[in-house]
Amino acid sequence: MLNLRKRDVLTWCFIVTLVIHFIAEAIRRFYYYSNGFYLAADLLVITMSLCILIMYGYRRPALGTLLIFLTIYFWWGLLSLVVSGNDLRLIAIGARPLIVALAAFIVAESFFRLQRDSFRIILKWLGIALLAILLVALVQLQAGVGAPINRLPVEGAGYHGMGHYSAGGIVVDWVFRPTSIFMHTGRLGQISYYFSLIFCLSAILMETPSARLRFLAFASVLLVVISGQRAAGVFLVASILIALIMFATKRTTFRLLIGVLAVVVLSLVFSEGVRELILARFSSGFIQAFDRAGAMTRYWYVSFARYPLFGEGVGFFSFGGNIFGGSIYYEYMRAFGGGGENSWLRIQGESGIPGLLIFFSLIFYVFSCSFKRVLYSRASDRWIHLSCASYAAGSMAWAFTHDVYSNYLYIVGIFLLFGASTGLAGRRMSERMQCQHTPNVTEQPNSRPGVKILNVRPSY
Repeated sequence: MLNLRKRDVLTWCFIVTLVIHFIAEAIRRFYYYSNGFYLAADLLVITMSLCILIMYGYRRPALGTLLIFLTIYFWWGLLSLVVSGNDLRLIAIGARPLIVALAAFIVAESFFRLQRDSFRIILKWLGIALLAILLVALVQLQAGVGAPINRLPVEGAGYHGMGHYSAGGIVVDWVFRPTSIFMHTGRLGQISYYFSLIFCLSAILMETPSARLRFLAFASVLLVVISGQRAAGVFLVASILIALIMFATKRTTFRLLIGVLAVVVLSLVFSEGVRELILARFSSGFIQAFDRAGAMTRYWYVSFARYPLFGEGVGFFSFGGNIFGGSIYYEYMRAFGGGGENSWLRIQGESGIPGLLIFFSLIFYVFSCSFKRVLYSRASDRWIHLSCASYAAGSMAWAFTHDVYSNYLYIVGIFLLFGASTGLAGRRMSERMQCQHTPNVTEQPNSRPGVKILNVRPSY
């Protein structure tokens, strides 16, 4: 009875970790604008992770390695703050997303290691979150740019809860990029990649995906289209192609073709101008990606020359750093001929080249571990490992043209998926070891009644 209660507590801890920050975003966007909701959500996730460590123990795979990377990164960032003479309290701003992400890793790792129904639960609750976010975005589009639902709850902001949906000179006057429950269109676009990656890969790679899962995969693609986030479309297509190259079967290929056909049929609902706009916008993501990254080459020279060993300190260029004297990276660096919206440049500006290498190694470690598991896992588990590897790899590429790591939800998403991948791999290993040490007792048909023969076979 005690174990049942502990497992129920673990399940609800995981569910809360999945959705609590979405709830905080929605409250902050529509009810009351306060960063206190972020703090409350952070403290709740951190408290739950500490309780889980107390209940289930401190020793677990990958946690020690993550702690080593983060400890070195934080100490170097703190040293950069001391050298630059900036406010030491900025370290709290820079450390916040990584600490919350580590807490999410602990919760997800324990949940996937101990809960056999983990796939159903994560897909169910992420599906609820996806549909809620999609519904709000659709309502915002239907209401129009000037509707109160598109007004940001910031004094003097006006009707700026939207972004421009244009490409190649094509513009449709009523089409714009909504923010849904978030404060910025970019955050919606990055989260749309998170949802689409999980639901599309699971629908393609699972042996028998349900009709509900197929519907959620379709809804997640629709969210990407509505968000207008070109990079999300590029990396989603790349992830699906990699999945097909590695694990293509007649069944998975047929599912993908049916999905593409469904998207084509849906596009017929829109007018010809809207179809041309969507096609032009997302095709430009493939065409202009390398040009945008190459245009920032000169900014790298400026940043490397200004911050070779130490930067301004972790948190100085992070969102919220202005409270303690920080700034936005590209605005601050314009005075020195630099700039650019680039996560790698921002991290290097905060902690120098050593800090940049440490952070890159951290994300690459997440990617490499997850990708190795893709190669050696059973077919039913591949989607969770590939989702983590693709999300981490996508962020490393995306960071060259956008400051994706400034979005705390992206960091938390990477670590949560890594926790799921690590916990699932640990559970499968325990199952194999248990099978290898448990004799398989069978009753031979020709033996005397009641006489059973030990038939010990290795488990693969």
